Amino acid sequence: MTVGDIVDALGDRGCGLLLLACALPCCLPLPPGIPSTAGWIIAVISMNMIMGRSSIWLPNVLSRLSIERQTLYRIVNRCLPHVERMERFCRPRAAFALNRGGRSLIGLAMLIPALLLILPIPIFGNIPPGVAAVVIAIAICEGDGLIALTGAVLALVVLAATVAAAWGLARELSGLL
Repeated sequence: MTVGDIVDALGDRGCGLLLLACALPCCLPLPPGIPSTAGWIIAVISMNMIMGRSSIWLPNVLSRLSIERQTLYRIVNRCLPHVERMERFCRPRAAFALNRGGRSLIGLAMLIPALLLILPIPIFGNIPPGVAAVVIAIAICEGDGLIALTGAVLALVVLAATVAAAWGLARELSGLL
């Protein structure tokens, strides 16, 4: 099954669902490469949102990426209980956050965890941006602007924590030299 097949099958709901499908695995400790690939796909979808596109455009290199059905089922089944818990809080509200202009800002917020997922942060380092991406993706799927804004704030917190950790590490390393 290719990413392009998934986009075609999802149709107009593809944006949120594809974001969710890419973000879910990043909430688990995974070997390098998987979060980076998911991050690139999320980044491209985020750029589509920022530009106000109604349908998802993916470059051929991303749309031809394939994933085994069993692997996809295993990931979804492992993450589904957590997503179902989150969905209990979602309902259509704060529609302004997901209208055309708001959707561009939410796309910009989604770009933050996408770029962090692309970075080669070891094992557990991709989980916080993955969680932020999942929160935003669920909000987009459910049409919940309030949760989308919450996810955007979470993405900013994750960015601040990552920058602080990198800054602290750089200071420590420079002190050793």
